[in-house]
Amino acid sequence: MRATYRFFIISIIALNLFTSAFTLPPTGGTVPAALSNLGQTATTSSTANGIPPFKVFVESVSDGSNQVTGVYVEDLFAYRVLKTGNTVPGGWNVVGQYGRARNIGLLAHNYAAGAKFYALTPGMKIKIIYGTGRVRTFTVKKIDRYQASDPQDFSAPFIHTQSGKQISAKGLFKSMYSSGVTFQTCITKDGTSTWGLLFVRAK
Repeated sequence: MRATYRFFIISIIALNLFTSAFTLPPTGGTVPAALSNLGQTATTSSTANGIPPFKVFVESVSDGSNQVTGVYVEDLFAYRVLKTGNTVPGGWNVVGQYGRARNIGLLAHNYAAGAKFYALTPGMKIKIIYGTGRVRTFTVKKIDRYQASDPQDFSAPFIHTQSGKQISAKGLFKSMYSSGVTFQTCITKDGTSTWGLLFVRAK
């Protein structure tokens, strides 16, 4: 009887895992009033464009941990990296490290820090900073854009805008978050802030 009950529980768990839809984190939406009123503020000891010198930024995010604590692109942005699991932080100077990602996945809303992801181009250098002060440098290699088949449901398939090929949400996740660094934010189009997804990959 006990063995039968155990088999029944295991079967339910397996069925839920098999049938539950994989959802990519939405990185678009309406700008919260508090955020829109705040605006983007310059960091202390920042340069004329509001970005702190690299050494100053490294010191500011060094907390002694072995975790990723910052991401820096010269003349573009200096963002603190937060451990937010699978949720997306809303802020001008912070991004979230995607908990599900097998690589360094960085998430931000397109109305906040993610707005600058659009300015990333192949060849740009990405500096990832750890709490120990360690720095790793990556180079942007590929930029992909995907249209959501259902902008309200990121578990639905996506369509690669360059090739027209369709891919499942889980397949897209596996493809985008395999190695190096991946930036993700939403694409706004036709009045829809979650029209699609932008992925910038660096290795």
